[in-house]
Amino acid sequence: MKKLTYLLSLFLIIASCNGKNNTSQSNPSSMEENTNKQAKALCDCFKDKVSLDGEFSEIQKKLETLSEKETQGISECILKVGKSVEDDLEKLKEKKDKKTYTKNLIKSIVDCDCMDKLMDHIPFEAYGKLLDQAKDEMKEASRKSEDISEMEDFYPEVESSDYK
Repeated sequence: MKKLTYLLSLFLIIASCNGKNNTSQSNPSSMEENTNKQAKALCDCFKDKVSLDGEFSEIQKKLETLSEKETQGISECILKVGKSVEDDLEKLKEKKDKKTYTKNLIKSIVDCDCMDKLMDHIPFEAYGKLLDQAKDEMKEASRKSEDISEMEDFYPEVESSDYK
């Protein structure tokens, strides 16, 4: 679970942007500046703990071997940035502004140099293999199921009244 959490965190969180001070959140350019600042802060959570140099498997191994203290430090840092994002969102009055802020934050994370460096190590050529493996696992699960009721956990029935 720790491995999955940190791999997901790396994809979504590691970012290194030139953050700038925020002046007014309702101003779109200032909002973008603030989201760049948040993305950089997230990247800084991993700074000095995980190097993006080397192969993807090496990065993954480093994440798996982090000490409990390092793991806690990263988690606390991520929560601190998350609280800062929450504070930014609370300052915004309109839902459309909150939506714009969130979109800018996601773009800031994806567009950062650190994320670009990480993506250099992603084994994209393995995607087809992973897809084949997932299909094989689904086929195996359906073969093991003798009774349709066993599959209800995978495909629960949904009543139309559930969607009002």
